[in-house]
Amino acid sequence: MQTVRNQITESRPSALAEVAAQALAKQSSRLSFPAELEQAFLISHDARHARTNRMFALLGALFILISGVNDFWAMPDQAWLTILLRAGALLLALLAVLAIGVRTILPRMGALYPSLLVLFSLYSQAALLFITGVAAEQLHFTYQLGPLLLLLFICLLTRLRFQITLIIVICMWYMQYFATSLWIRLPAEQSVYVMAVYTVLSIIVLLANYRFERESRRVFLQDLLLVTEREELKAARVQIEQLSLTDDLTGVGNRRHFDRQLSHEWLRAKRSRQSLSLLLFDIDAFTHYNEQYGRASGDRCLLKVAETIQSRARRQSDLLCRYSSEQFALLTPDINPADALLLGKSIVDTVASLSLPHEDAPKHSHVTISAGCMTLWPHKQPDIKDLIQGADRNLREAKRAGGNQVEATSTVEAGH
Repeated sequence: MQTVRNQITESRPSALAEVAAQALAKQSSRLSFPAELEQAFLISHDARHARTNRMFALLGALFILISGVNDFWAMPDQAWLTILLRAGALLLALLAVLAIGVRTILPRMGALYPSLLVLFSLYSQAALLFITGVAAEQLHFTYQLGPLLLLLFICLLTRLRFQITLIIVICMWYMQYFATSLWIRLPAEQSVYVMAVYTVLSIIVLLANYRFERESRRVFLQDLLLVTEREELKAARVQIEQLSLTDDLTGVGNRRHFDRQLSHEWLRAKRSRQSLSLLLFDIDAFTHYNEQYGRASGDRCLLKVAETIQSRARRQSDLLCRYSSEQFALLTPDINPADALLLGKSIVDTVASLSLPHEDAPKHSHVTISAGCMTLWPHKQPDIKDLIQGADRNLREAKRAGGNQVEATSTVEAGH
């Protein structure tokens, strides 16, 4: 499942899911998918069976060693020759294990695993047939069990893909047929018996392998759809969470987002012994503006003011949120009081320079804002409320003084 999830995150989830749904609905007997889906399946299939294949490859190597020891007892005069032949098969088996082990580090080496297994199968078959040929006649029939066990082992236990299994089975069947006919001197009835068993076993192996892969492909499609659905649900939850923290009108953070981030930034500033500044902005006479120009114009004014504040708060750590109906809060970590005041003045002046008409305003003929700024060092302050209350108090002072200005205070001495 984890491998399928990786495939989803590295690809286009909706596109893969659509193709997977179509493939699952068709229930085709062909063991193939469209190109993009086929590539995802091959990677998933190899990863799913990597541990099993590595274990069985090691067991195969162990079987070769045990068979070599058996040769000393069964045919001591040819023992060293047979051991040399089995060493080649052992080398191919170990290379296959290595290919599986390094597939995540060296993908090209990992892709050689099926080829190495084909070479291992054919080489082992040829070696076993040769050993059978040079063995004593009374051992010929017994040694025929070797290729049969090899066929079962390679094609069933290692969960090879059907196409590769088909190549191995056909090649091994022809090798067995020609060896039985031309090389190994078996009685006629034994020769027919061996080939009959070998043919039946080959058919069983192919049918079983076909069913295994077909089921594997079906499970892959189901896992793919399940993982895609989970990823889409996860993305939807993230989107809903983002929407729940965003103001619908201005697109900046809402009050909930501000409260959450304020607590986070307060604790972080406290740990790092840095300052934290809060600027509260209020549109002067905004109720009068709404009454004069209408709610739609008021919404456009709020949006323009939010865009202006956001354009001046350029640091990545700065956070702008809509604090109330016509108020905005700008949270700026790690900034000294003088720079926080300059930032507030810059924003106030920029909004005034927009010259948004506000006729019949008490003080000005265009839209203005007032700002209250408070800078604290959390590691010196007892409560986070001091920051909010200080900024709000300074905002009220700025509005009482006529608006279109900034009032700021700080506990500069706390930072020293």
